[in-house]
Amino acid sequence: MLIAHRCSLVLGATLALGFASTSHAATPDSSKVNTSITQVHSGAPGGASMTPPKEFHPIPLPDSVGVDIQTSWRLRSRVGKAFWPAWVTHSPAPLVVRGSPYDYFVLHPDPPSTTTAPREIPGGGYYYVSLQRLGGGTEPDMRIEECNRWWCVSYSAEGQRTPGSRPGTSALIATRDFMVYETMAWKPQWGGFPQMQRILTLRTSPDLVAWLDTEAVALRGAILTDDPKVRSALAHKAIRARGMAEDISAKDLKLKDALDWYEAACRSEGAARYMSVLLENESRSVVAGDTSYALPEPGADFAFRARAWRQHLAAGKERDVKGVTLVTLREVGAMYCVLLDASQPDWQAAFFDPASNTTDLLQKVLAGKRNSKMFAG
Repeated sequence: MLIAHRCSLVLGATLALGFASTSHAATPDSSKVNTSITQVHSGAPGGASMTPPKEFHPIPLPDSVGVDIQTSWRLRSRVGKAFWPAWVTHSPAPLVVRGSPYDYFVLHPDPPSTTTAPREIPGGGYYYVSLQRLGGGTEPDMRIEECNRWWCVSYSAEGQRTPGSRPGTSALIATRDFMVYETMAWKPQWGGFPQMQRILTLRTSPDLVAWLDTEAVALRGAILTDDPKVRSALAHKAIRARGMAEDISAKDLKLKDALDWYEAACRSEGAARYMSVLLENESRSVVAGDTSYALPEPGADFAFRARAWRQHLAAGKERDVKGVTLVTLREVGAMYCVLLDASQPDWQAAFFDPASNTTDLLQKVLAGKRNSKMFAG
């Protein structure tokens, strides 16, 4: 009995020692901890992609657009020096280029924060790629726009360029560059679609429209004629016609407000239209690189300085400048520029002076003795 009891004690001690040994062996070793993460979920949620997101690789500015812009810079330099020297003393205006699928900011000194780092345009210049699509603008045919406190040329690489259109495209960009220059020279009054109501107000008076048409036809005739006496008589006729229109508008506040806008728009839009025809006339030569001939110097012979505009008007009809529309007011303002251009070399600064109007400037030219060869009698 005693022997059996001792055997049971020995067996119990042996079992206890075995359990203690087993318990000591199970102590974790921090140096051998498994750091792998066990996937708890059975996979990605339904519809999710297991591939990592693609990197953003914006496409560069199309080569054709870059060359168009650089051509416009050469064009503005060549034509501006000859016909509006103060314009080319300013740097080229920034551009907002709407393309597909990306939009660009060219030469912008302070682009929006949602753009890439600047990139070089081969041949000169730099651009930024917008990280988000830009809006379509506030007008159906937006020519310039304000972006981050800077006035910029608006250009659509998709809608305004066709194959082989570099001469027209470069002239268009250069013309809009001139419009940006106008915003620095004075406070321009543009004649876009939102101002159509003012045109309709003017057209409520048939007599006023008739006098404005008389003014436009007289200006056209004064440019086309080769006789200084006839040119002088037609210029005087244009001034009298505008005076009659002002007398009619003085009796109606709405008409007076509309005619005041017409005068300011004639100068703003007219100056841009004046340069547009000159730029278009020279664009093919600049694109082809055929610029060995010299453009007329300021104060040169009227027939030489006005050659492009005389060709432009001769190709049309009288009805093209009549009717008092957003188109004809640009022609009227431009024709004043043509007549003033050959009269005095520094006429451009006075043209943007709000204290004077176009008829006053032309009247001073007619009264000046230095212009006897251009206006006789």
